[in-house]
Amino acid sequence: MRPLLRWLSRAELLWLALLTPLLFFPGNGRGLAIVALPLLWLLRKAAKGYLLPRTPVNAPLLLLLLMLGVAFTVSFDQDFSFPYLTRALLGIAIFFALVDVTEADRALFLSLMALVVTTSAFLVMGLINTQWAAKIPQLEPVVAQIPTVSLPFPGAADAFNPNIIAGMALYVGPLLLASLWPRHSPVLTLLDRRWRALPYVALLPVALLAVGLLILTQSRGGYLGFAVGLAALLLMRDRRWFGAALLAAIVAGAVLYGTNRTVLLAYFNEADMRAVSTGIDSLQGRMEIWSRAIYAMEDFPFTGVGLGLFRQVVPLLYPLFTISPDHDIGHAHNQFLAAAVDVGIPGLIAYLALWLSMAAMLWRSWHSALPTPYRRIALGLAASLAAHFTWSVTDALVIGARGQLPFWMLLASVVALHRTAVTHDAEAMRRGGPPGPNEGAAVPDLNVLVNRES
Repeated sequence: MRPLLRWLSRAELLWLALLTPLLFFPGNGRGLAIVALPLLWLLRKAAKGYLLPRTPVNAPLLLLLLMLGVAFTVSFDQDFSFPYLTRALLGIAIFFALVDVTEADRALFLSLMALVVTTSAFLVMGLINTQWAAKIPQLEPVVAQIPTVSLPFPGAADAFNPNIIAGMALYVGPLLLASLWPRHSPVLTLLDRRWRALPYVALLPVALLAVGLLILTQSRGGYLGFAVGLAALLLMRDRRWFGAALLAAIVAGAVLYGTNRTVLLAYFNEADMRAVSTGIDSLQGRMEIWSRAIYAMEDFPFTGVGLGLFRQVVPLLYPLFTISPDHDIGHAHNQFLAAAVDVGIPGLIAYLALWLSMAAMLWRSWHSALPTPYRRIALGLAASLAAHFTWSVTDALVIGARGQLPFWMLLASVVALHRTAVTHDAEAMRRGGPPGPNEGAAVPDLNVLVNRES
């Protein structure tokens, strides 16, 4: 019986893939699907002896799970909040399934592939189903030629917001640029010489799609986030790039200001906003939205207003004055204010703890005995996190949003890389060497996956 349970438990990612359509899109089977998630965890308990795998982020995740339940319970529109709950639970379940893979290298590989494939799917959907903005005149002829196709999925939005597409592109853009860098490229080093062209065939188009879509979104937060990600890549790789990066930023800023002065000034002055019918894209509009989020935090500090209900609560309790009431304000336009509004301050603490834990784990991995290709992955993950964090200051993929699903795969990649770093440091200590950066260490074969962790 136990071997059968182990076999069923090892197929957890397959079961989650089968459950994803029921949890991700509205339908009659959502209640059954949400019951299946704890059953999978009970199956793990019966097969392996533990309910959830031990990770450095278990404590904040358990707190977040608790607050998701609280926020759903207090929601005054549970039918509206239920999809946010199921998608958040799906993301957390995928995270635990990815990191539960015994071999640290295999867990890292699966997490990274899940991140790239899932984000690529979102970007492809965004390419054909985005309501493109008209902010930069030079890009208007390009976006005007992109056809819009209605997605056939049940419950799919009429069109993606370009700012959301920018945020999703930042999940993988800097990571892929770091991974495909010819010198010490992780995907080149870890592959047999006969397959060296494969990454460029498979991953380079994804990198080009992410960067190209980011440009077309005309998202100021996306541009700034990508610039921060590139700066992190260059400066962490070699501090001598600092002068060149600073000069390039000054030149790019001067060119952008000279060619689009009116559009840039519109961010600070709503009256100058070009081709925008509301003040949501101005700094004044953002500040008014942030103030309403703070009001909601003050009124509902422990429970939040309910999952995804910012758009319904604001017109009722905190009306806006500089933004048209007909405009749908879906979230607080700040990742962490949005978390506090949806799941309360305890949920915000848990969400912040996830981000801080990722930063600490990447710092630990960068200063470990990892071989150079793995350190390049750490660099790429850190750059993507920095880019997405910068974007999230003025925008948000709220907890349980469709586009937030890659976040859990990014978290799994960071945790899996940290496990690999711990393993390499333990091996270095056993060999009598220092547990610091090991540029010349042999790279293990990903086809030989042996877990030596205690």
